[in-house]
This record gives sequence, C-alpha cells and structure tokens, in this order.
Amino acid sequence: GAAGRGLREWGVVTGKGGVSSSGELRLVGGGGRCAGRVEVKHGGEWGSVCAFDFDWEARWAVVVCRQLGCGRVARASLHAPFGPGSGRIWLQPFFCNGTEDALEQCPNFGWGRHFCGHERDVGVTCTGEGTRWPCWHSRLVLGHRGLMDELPGQSWVTLSPEQLQQGVPMTELRAQAHASWWGGSR
Repeated sequence: GAAGRGLREWGVVTGKGGVSSSGELRLVGGGGRCAGRVEVKHGGEWGSVCAFDFDWEARWAVVVCRQLGCGRVARASLHAPFGPGSGRIWLQPFFCNGTEDALEQCPNFGWGRHFCGHERDVGVTCTGEGTRWPCWHSRLVLGHRGLMDELPGQSWVTLSPEQLQQGVPMTELRAQAHASWWGGSR
C-alpha cells in the first residue's frame, strides 16, 4: 500500500534485508539484567534504541524480553524511563510484529539512522520469568533460618531450602512482595 511505499522511500530496511545482526543486547540503569534502557552493540560500540509514539503497542519490548530470556513485558516506555543515553542511537525499530528473534530484525532505518533523539530512548522492565537470577537488584545472605532475600525498599524475606530448590516460588515471593512497587499484584 501507500504506507509501505512511503517507508521504502525513506530507505527503510529490516534485519533480514540488510542490517546485519550483532546479537548483542542489554538493558542499562534498571538495577539488573531484565530492566533498563535498551541498548544494542554494533561495530564494538553500545548505543541506545529510540522510538516514536506511533509504535504504541510496544511490540519491540516483547522482542527485547524474549531475546534476553527475561520472560514477558511488565512495563515499557518510549520516553527514557531509565534516563536518556549519552552515546550513539543505533536503532529506531517500528511496527515489530513481536515474533522476531532479535530486535534488529524489526523494521528499522538501518544502523545509526533514526528520526528520534535520546529523549525517546526506550526502556523496558521484564517479568524475569525463565531467568536463572531475578532481574531486580537484591542481596541474598545466609541466615540461621535459611537464605534471606533483601528486597529494595522492603523488609527481608526468608526463603526456605524447599523454596530455593523449586526456583519459581522465589520469583513468586518477590512478585508478591513487590506488589506495591509494581502497582498491583499478579
């Protein structure tokens, strides 16, 4: 259609059609590997990812969380929720369908080509499901009743050996303890 022709006239490419995949992606400034400003590595240099409001479904965030093995999207924003980057802006993905294996496979303008600034650096908080370690910052210490987990701004939660062996309940405990931080329960 006309919209597709317009995008091609702007020099739009996709990861499958010319933007080589580096496979390196990280989240910065969120206190763990599953939350923060989205950054990709290209040519040995890390840079941010920006987007415009027309990508209101934020399917890019689904791709990011999956690519990092961090579960589902808990929150996503186009307005530098983890602060603006200071270096290069490497990608401006748009209209991801959410099934891409890597962020650079979403339609984009090419490496280093964008029409947005650092005030639109995207950020995401993933649920952390499926990760070996939870995504938010915490500290585990051995107490006389078992391993204890210090939650940010919360009290200590005691985790029994049975809970640690099962793995998932630890995430569930954290999710319950963070209900007020997340703005509701699961």
